[in-house]
Amino acid sequence: MLFLEERFNKAWNNLSEAISSKHSLAITLLVFFYTLSYGVMLVNPSIYWDDWTLILNNQAEILDTFHQAGSVWDWVGYLHSFLIQHPYSVKIYRTITFLSYLFSGLCVYLCLIKLNLFKRHNSFVISLLFLIIPINQARIALICLPYALCFFSLYLALTLNLYLKKSIIHELLITFIFLFSFNIPSTLPYFYPLFLGSIYLNDARSDKVLFLNSLKKNWRILISPFYFFVLKSYFFPPSGLYSNYNRIDVGNFYRSLTMLPKLFFESYTGGNEGIKFIIFLMLAIIFMYSVKRIIFKECKSIPDLKLIYFGIVLFWLGIFSYVLVGKPPKNFDWDSRHQLLTSLSLSLVLIEALKKLVNSSTLKRILLVFYVIFCLFANIQTQFDLFHDGLMQNALIEQIKTNNLFKTHTSFTFDCESGFWALDRKIRFYEFSGFFRLAFNEQTRFGSCKSDIKIAKSQQYHSAKYNLENYKYDPINFKVQLVKSKHISNVEMLPIMVAPLLYKKTTNYRSLGLLKIKVTQN
Repeated sequence: MLFLEERFNKAWNNLSEAISSKHSLAITLLVFFYTLSYGVMLVNPSIYWDDWTLILNNQAEILDTFHQAGSVWDWVGYLHSFLIQHPYSVKIYRTITFLSYLFSGLCVYLCLIKLNLFKRHNSFVISLLFLIIPINQARIALICLPYALCFFSLYLALTLNLYLKKSIIHELLITFIFLFSFNIPSTLPYFYPLFLGSIYLNDARSDKVLFLNSLKKNWRILISPFYFFVLKSYFFPPSGLYSNYNRIDVGNFYRSLTMLPKLFFESYTGGNEGIKFIIFLMLAIIFMYSVKRIIFKECKSIPDLKLIYFGIVLFWLGIFSYVLVGKPPKNFDWDSRHQLLTSLSLSLVLIEALKKLVNSSTLKRILLVFYVIFCLFANIQTQFDLFHDGLMQNALIEQIKTNNLFKTHTSFTFDCESGFWALDRKIRFYEFSGFFRLAFNEQTRFGSCKSDIKIAKSQQYHSAKYNLENYKYDPINFKVQLVKSKHISNVEMLPIMVAPLLYKKTTNYRSLGLLKIKVTQN
């Protein structure tokens, strides 16, 4: 056992030295591990969730949707309407999203190196965790592309602010990039601790006067959130269907504090049981070491936990806006998109807690290696699950085409077991109507889960946006039971993923035998 420990420590030290001396190796490893985690999304041709309100609609409908949603100068609508018409639109969306999060992680690494707050190998590990902690799996949805672009712009602006020589042109450029990042409203409270912390560490770590002078030099950037807030609130308010979409409830302020511990620790796991065990083990070891140091007075001074406290506050500010409107982040369904601004704080707290509270270097390294391995496997499995989900959607569409009851009737409820779809998600009514639209090339059929049945009567949803333009309400008398009849393993899915890259091939999803449907009259 001692021999294995010595070999492990030697390998770790050699890697740490290589990373410390060569940024190219660190960047290569970050790209490699991130690609290992999320590379499958690049070959996933399927669409999910709100993508069904984009993929089949025209430019006017898309622009109207995002105008009502309050998009500043309708840029989100123009972006989607431009990309969606391209024959390879799904691949373009996924590639831009993939690169946006990757470049964000590289920006974090460059910022940490510049700030010199950690040893270089620790900066590498924080950046690696930033990239692969299994959160925000909603990134695969095409509709979430603006989130990815704004997320990247935030860290790009921070990086440029640290590395560019200051001039009025550079400052205006950085201010503009920050303003663009504020299109994610949750960035507004998150921005200040991040930006002020970078100024303090880079320009005035030990001198208050220098810090105040730095604030004066960056006054345009510092007031940019107020520019954006006024612009968005008074000139681009949400309207129509979205007028009450994100209504603030002051009572949720208290809720954001009480939910903080639960949301914080759940975010580390991504809903994965293996990662839950590793996190539980880390907490147990940290507690054990902390108690031991107190009892045996091994601590000559109280550990400096400022960065841990800073990370927890940063996490709270990252989720605050979502909790305030009653939409706390979750690991399941599409609410994981609300985890967008949590990756840096989670990485920072984890590394600092191990560094400050566990004094065994070997144990810290072993725990980190296991955590990274489990994160990689969790992300890979989620990507395979989403790909399998897309196969299931296509199998359902092909069975809809050939079933006479779907041809002769217009209203259906769908029932399926828990965990039937990836991310344990619920299929929305406009996804079902999108399936029908693809199957029959018309918009006359309505499908929903039980909780959405009342929507069938609502005229406001009978439009092309929801693939229901020609639907006429009909009492729902047919129930569709979905049952998985076969599970394709990850190995069996690989040829299906690779085939379109090598040659044109249409998969017969019905022949895969993935699911069975049973239609019964109520």
